[in-house]
Amino acid sequence: MQQEAISAKRSHDDAVALLANPNTPLVVGGAALIGTGVFFADTIIDKVLEALEDAGEIISDAGKAAIKTNSKNLLQGVLSSALLPFTAPNILAQKAFETAGITSTTELKKLLGLA
Repeated sequence: MQQEAISAKRSHDDAVALLANPNTPLVVGGAALIGTGVFFADTIIDKVLEALEDAGEIISDAGKAAIKTNSKNLLQGVLSSALLPFTAPNILAQKAFETAGITSTTELKKLLGLA
């Protein structure tokens, strides 16, 4: 019971620290903006193509397909670049642990004396 109480207290303290961090709104807002862009990417691309056609531009079906594909690739590249500072340390740590023969979180916790 004591261990559970300590874990609950630490979780609460972590949540309070996260909410008190001045960067939290920036991270949450950025994630929401990126998520919205990804979710509506197809719709946005379709609307842009419609606007071009309404303006008198003639775009073949192959051209439309290329625009959609390239736009998605561009979006993925932008997202990868934006998220790289957050994902790179995790990827590098995971590779280092795999190289050391540590394959699970349980093993890592034991190694760090947390389990």
